[in-house]
Amino acid sequence: MPQQSKKQPKTADPKRLQKTGDEDLQLGTRIALMAMGEIMLLAIMKAIVGLTTGIVVLLADAVASFSDVLGLIASYIGLKMSQRNADKGFKYGYYKTESFAAFLASLLIIYMGFEVLGDSMNRLFVLEQSSGYLLAAGQVAVTVLVSLHLSYYLMKTGKKIHSLSLIDSAKDKRSDVISEIPVAIGIAASYFKIPYLEGAIGIVLSLLILKVGLESGKESLFFLLDYFDDQELLNKVEQTIMTKSRIVKKVQNIRMRRAGTYIFGEAFLEINPFVETKDIRNDLNLLKEKISSLDSQLKDFSLFVDVPQTNKVRVAVPVKNDNGLKSEVATTLEETKFYIFVDVADGKISAFHSKPFPFKKFDFIGITKFLKAEEAKIVINNNMHSLLFYNLRRLHHILVYPHFNNITDVENTIKLLLIDT
Repeated sequence: MPQQSKKQPKTADPKRLQKTGDEDLQLGTRIALMAMGEIMLLAIMKAIVGLTTGIVVLLADAVASFSDVLGLIASYIGLKMSQRNADKGFKYGYYKTESFAAFLASLLIIYMGFEVLGDSMNRLFVLEQSSGYLLAAGQVAVTVLVSLHLSYYLMKTGKKIHSLSLIDSAKDKRSDVISEIPVAIGIAASYFKIPYLEGAIGIVLSLLILKVGLESGKESLFFLLDYFDDQELLNKVEQTIMTKSRIVKKVQNIRMRRAGTYIFGEAFLEINPFVETKDIRNDLNLLKEKISSLDSQLKDFSLFVDVPQTNKVRVAVPVKNDNGLKSEVATTLEETKFYIFVDVADGKISAFHSKPFPFKKFDFIGITKFLKAEEAKIVINNNMHSLLFYNLRRLHHILVYPHFNNITDVENTIKLLLIDT
């Protein structure tokens, strides 16, 4: 059966990714603006109903909604600032403005939570006259519907554009649905003139507000301090580097940090010291492309390479006969009967051994496996075929060192190599 050609993977277009990122930020600002309008109207309605009826839990609920509006204003400002391009002073861009806005929003939520807590504690000792209970119940129903609507759209948009502040706002709206239950109970307590219950429910509401504010504040502050705990993504990056690269020997360290809706990262790699510069360039470009495709949040990922100094290396010398270091160097592959493998450490010959060479001229795979099995890093050229040279040098990163006609034995060949390197 004819073999089907495999489709080549599409490479990411940087301009397209930039355009998509800008569109995401614009979508986030539109949703934040819409949410601000809805919550502002809801907060005003709660305040009017609360003042009209005199029910403290409705006033507490109104205060909580006003804190949500302030939080969304901070989110909106942060998302708008994040759309600004990097400049001379902010070479990483303004993306962390969104994280900072989320932190400010959390502080506002905590402040309003304490305000509600104080008012509710005062109500524990005073039973105020209230009215308009049907209006209050209608307000609770409207709040639940609006909160569900906002929670859905804020969470959907926040996850799509990876906006921490929008996700936090969505969580807050979801908790509003649950918090309406004690509000309803508080209204009933006021209606039935049950002492202390209305104030106690207000305290519960304030604690919920404080919980949301503290959790959001902790998360946004950690991101501002470059805290990163996505171990799954870190593992994916390391696995990609080790499986897709032919030159990386070790991943020394990987660091990532969040900046608003994006992630910036860097990896420090120890590479094969015998790799040519063009191989390093090609390999690093491939790795950056593979890493960038792991997560849409990855805005930029830098790779730093460390070329370790080789204190010990094994040199493979083709010879006509096995006479140790005095063996005569073979000038062609047909003359090669043995290979003397010489270990060089700290600029001196530390050990050597010989291996018979039974391969024919065009057995490139067999010769390559033979040299790799002996862990040779440098091979003295014996007029090898160009394809074998390419296979050793480019695909397996084994250096091919020239043989000079005036050098006839293994020992002097190694001495010349040490002088040259």
